[in-house]
Amino acid sequence: MRRPVLLFLVIVLIIPALVFAADKKSAKKKKDYIPDAPKGENATREEVAAYVKDQAFFLYFDLMTFKGDPHFILFRFTQDNPYYDWMKTAEALRDYADKAVEHFGIDDPYEEDEGVFVAPERLVDLGERYESKIGMETDETLEIKNELGKTFDRTKYHHE
Repeated sequence: MRRPVLLFLVIVLIIPALVFAADKKSAKKKKDYIPDAPKGENATREEVAAYVKDQAFFLYFDLMTFKGDPHFILFRFTQDNPYYDWMKTAEALRDYADKAVEHFGIDDPYEEDEGVFVAPERLVDLGERYESKIGMETDETLEIKNELGKTFDRTKYHHE
């Protein structure tokens, strides 16, 4: 009689606990949202700046495309929808740019390198504004778009 009870407990309690623990381990692995970013000591300031500018531009274009989409207005940047990945990519690019500022000893990222290293931070800000204002333009969003436009119009850093 003890054996069936023990077998039942193993099947019902222990196996699902092991499966759940394995799922948690795989969930803890961080997704690399910017896998092709120049990394390491060999990456030059110009390469990193060109990468940041190009990726920020593509993210900006995507945001302008979906900011008024009913699906975005309903779900915003919540997990398990495409817009969540957009925000995570923008945040990863922001963090990458912040590390580049530190690595290259950039004193004033707003002025140096044509503001390229600040663009991802402003892009995250813009996404958050659209999220809170359900995709509507405000004075803040227009100001951020103007700043980003000036950065994107400059041609010193352009990835070939």
